[in-house]
Amino acid sequence: MILRKVIHNERPGFKITSKNVLITSYLICGVALLLHYIFNYSLAGFIGLGAVLFIPISIITIIWGWNEYYPKTTVPLGSIQLSLSTIKIDEQTYDFDDLNNLVFDVNDFRGERMTYPYGVPAGPCLSQGDSNFIRFKHKGIDIQVQFLLRSKEELIILGEYLTELYLNNVAFNETVNGGKSYGLEHLNYNDIQEYKKKHLTSDAHKQGYPH
Repeated sequence: MILRKVIHNERPGFKITSKNVLITSYLICGVALLLHYIFNYSLAGFIGLGAVLFIPISIITIIWGWNEYYPKTTVPLGSIQLSLSTIKIDEQTYDFDDLNNLVFDVNDFRGERMTYPYGVPAGPCLSQGDSNFIRFKHKGIDIQVQFLLRSKEELIILGEYLTELYLNNVAFNETVNGGKSYGLEHLNYNDIQEYKKKHLTSDAHKQGYPH
């Protein structure tokens, strides 16, 4: 399996997103309403103007944000090749037998729908799929590589690959959104026990990996 490696490359400065546009528009509208009220002394006009300004802005940013991707903070650079015995990062190959504390930390895939951030009724609501990491220690050196999951299908393929690693006596941990997973799925207690019987090996347990 080949994953696309990415590196952090966030550009500083104001980003035009539906959330930022919503907050900025609310601030401008709030000032306009305050000035209108001060100089016109009309409560009815104040309420009417507020409805005219705030309702369309809210509707527009909700629709925009629902279909908006988070701003990119990474760029693709290199590849990660995964086999049942090695991991190759660019031109460097590591045998799983030589690694300690191997962790697959998966948090999103491109296009995954997120919740509204910070309770603000605007986006972005679609993930870029690049908040995923592989971490391990090799010869005493901590190594971390970040990668992109381009679709839900690629997430499923990676989960199937991890299941194959269990069957091949590779010791590792996996998490999804910070929580323990099995084949990149959150399972209930009964499903976890069934999964362990089918896929987890005694070697993985012996090496101190909690499952």
